[in-house]
Amino acid sequence: MNTAAHLVELTIIAGYQDHGFNLNGTQNGAMQVTVPENYKVTIHFVNDSGLSNSLAVVAGARSRRASFSGAATRDLTTGLPPQGTQVFAFRPSRPGSYRMASLVPDHEVSGMWAKFVVTRGGKPSLHL
Repeated sequence: MNTAAHLVELTIIAGYQDHGFNLNGTQNGAMQVTVPENYKVTIHFVNDSGLSNSLAVVAGARSRRASFSGAATRDLTTGLPPQGTQVFAFRPSRPGSYRMASLVPDHEVSGMWAKFVVTRGGKPSLHL
């Protein structure tokens, strides 16, 4: 994280160590990423799972579209194949509570989501 340049860089691993439906080893919102609005967020997405997975920052449960332009991997419902990787970047422009989730059918309801909070100010943080 580079607060002076307003940059946040994250590595998000789906199915960490191939242990099921998780993001960086957490499930059901146990991980929370907090980013001030208009910071540039770059996500290095790694699919460490034996299944296809995607990642998007969405407004709420069962949302099927990214909340911000560029805030998702390609092929959201098909996902990246096992061991696939993709880098994407975006600027969250609206404060609020969001979710990072795999939008491959049934993955989010199986626990594959984390909290993503956009604040009006402050510093970026990650809580596990």
